[in-house]
Amino acid sequence: MLAEDNNDNSSSNSGITPHKEAELEAEPSAGTGTNSNSGGGSSSSDKKSIAKDIVNSYFSPEFINRLDEVLIFNPLSHETIQNIAKIQLKKLKLLLLEEKNITLMLDHNCEKWLAHHGYDRNFGARPLKRLIQSQVLNPLATMILDDKIYPGDTVHVVAPHDTQLTNKNDIEDILIALKNDSDIIELHLADVDRHTGGSKLRFFCKHNNR
Repeated sequence: MLAEDNNDNSSSNSGITPHKEAELEAEPSAGTGTNSNSGGGSSSSDKKSIAKDIVNSYFSPEFINRLDEVLIFNPLSHETIQNIAKIQLKKLKLLLLEEKNITLMLDHNCEKWLAHHGYDRNFGARPLKRLIQSQVLNPLATMILDDKIYPGDTVHVVAPHDTQLTNKNDIEDILIALKNDSDIIELHLADVDRHTGGSKLRFFCKHNNR
């Protein structure tokens, strides 16, 4: 929603600059009187009508009169969340490589697992961000601080097998390959669980410079 205030009440003495425009985002909780899953097949005009009713019930006429337009944001699809997960993990890989010289390896099963468990139709990509923080970032940060991961290392992250979500054969092949490499060790998370809430992902590290 875009609110525009054209009244200039500022003066040279007040030192107050008028707020000309503001973009206001209403969270889903503003519509608690409606079913978030209803209207999935509703037309655009139906959704606008529902949104108008919600706005009218929550805000005063004086405030509504300053709104230029009410915009409808459709819920993110699961496919979109998976693409967001891919982008966020790619950024994380680049950040670790540039700042810590650590190579992070995550396969598509990790992306699918994170996207699935980080998906919430009502809250967009925020649950996914929190999940990546608790399941990937926090364990990595703790292991770096505990000197379990060093600059130059390669860290492999493996998703747990989840029926109808991840490919069991792919995961087993990855685990076999990692365990057959004598230079790769599994990083046990017992010491970091108290900080992360217990990551379900498995971390393997190759100390390339040691």
